[in-house]
Amino acid sequence: MRTVNFVLVLISLFLMPKPGMALQPRIVGGTESSVDARPYSAAILAKSLAIKVGTETYDAFYMSGSPIKSFDASLQNCSNAEFITSTPCTDSQGKVCLIERGTTYFYEKVQNCEAGGGVGAIIYNNVDGVYFGTLGNITADIPVVSTTNSTGLALLNQLSSNVQLSYINNNSNQSFCGASYIGGQWLVTAAHCVYDTDPSAIFVNVGGHDLVTNTDNVIDVDRILVYQNYDAIQDYNDIALIKLVRKPTGIVPIKIADELTLEDAISAGSTVVEMGRGYQQPVAPDGQPAAVPSPTVLYELNVQLITNDKCNTLYNKYLQSTSQGDSETDPVKPYMLCAEPITPNTGACFGDSGGAMVLPQNGEDYLIGATSWGIGCAVSGLEDVYTRVSYYKDDIEQVTSGASSVFGPNSTTQGNGNSKHGFLGAIGYWCMILFAVIAVMRFSCNKKRYA
Repeated sequence: MRTVNFVLVLISLFLMPKPGMALQPRIVGGTESSVDARPYSAAILAKSLAIKVGTETYDAFYMSGSPIKSFDASLQNCSNAEFITSTPCTDSQGKVCLIERGTTYFYEKVQNCEAGGGVGAIIYNNVDGVYFGTLGNITADIPVVSTTNSTGLALLNQLSSNVQLSYINNNSNQSFCGASYIGGQWLVTAAHCVYDTDPSAIFVNVGGHDLVTNTDNVIDVDRILVYQNYDAIQDYNDIALIKLVRKPTGIVPIKIADELTLEDAISAGSTVVEMGRGYQQPVAPDGQPAAVPSPTVLYELNVQLITNDKCNTLYNKYLQSTSQGDSETDPVKPYMLCAEPITPNTGACFGDSGGAMVLPQNGEDYLIGATSWGIGCAVSGLEDVYTRVSYYKDDIEQVTSGASSVFGPNSTTQGNGNSKHGFLGAIGYWCMILFAVIAVMRFSCNKKRYA
């Protein structure tokens, strides 16, 4: 459940609208949950995509690094949109750029489209077949989708027509993030899972142990509310609320633990449970997971709570050992939470972001964390880090009761240091790189969200 931003990686691996589709993997070394053990656990899934021009409809797939948003504008031919050496997208103001895949980096093509004022980009294959591309370490400001060569050639015959990116249906059983049902129409998740996402582009399976067969509570999303001081660059205050269009039926919500209960559990080194449907193999700090579908059933793992001081000591040691001493030290902030594996080489990984960490107490589970970030997956000495949900308990309850707006409409926000919870938080998943030929791997780039 570690993230690189696990959400973006999984978008490229699993967000396809068919069984092979994927967006941000499962618990490394975990075991399958009992069918009815975690009814509050929810999975966030992406709807199938379609490019619509007039009466014609074509398949498309978000590229990794793309906002999960739609577009609806005139179609402009941008050739292969080479960046710097040529400027074929200079007339794309307010238009969707149609771009042929070629020898230049995808992010260069998208930057060219953005520089010309484009509101979206369609990159079609230059050979037969489907491809699922990534923008690398660049996160686009406009939605970017890939499609086939035949679709691209067909779209070339429909230039200047209005082209729309829309969401078709809820037919996916591959989740890209987790969430926890806390009652009414509300769920808690990690902000990095949903901060730049159109609510109509996703849906949630609440309480389904197996996403293929347990579909009683597959529900559309009404609103996404991101904590107002969430910093999308640094992943500070990595928490968000999802409001569903209706209340799930037959699901008992999980209660959020209070801070005193959590502090007692940390002091005691209590065993807690993390859960998700993420990648299931260890991944080195500089590694990437293989492009394989994530499991559809829920997995869980027992881990042990540790203090933030111990967690920071481990991460600071890593920084020094990798000659990154000029990077941020003490990256685990007061509104974060750490746990170490009981069994070596186990832990969270890509695709587990947003999923619950719970404290079992007196026969009942209490929500204490949401999977947020880490470095690699199941790496000794680099423990999993979670958003400390109990830290935000009062704010969450005020929002769900309608008494507060501490969480707001989903958007990229920068912490300003004046919020009650500060402006520091989890570590950013992708760092902005202007030129792919210059890869500067600093700690802030290596910290990975588990989504």
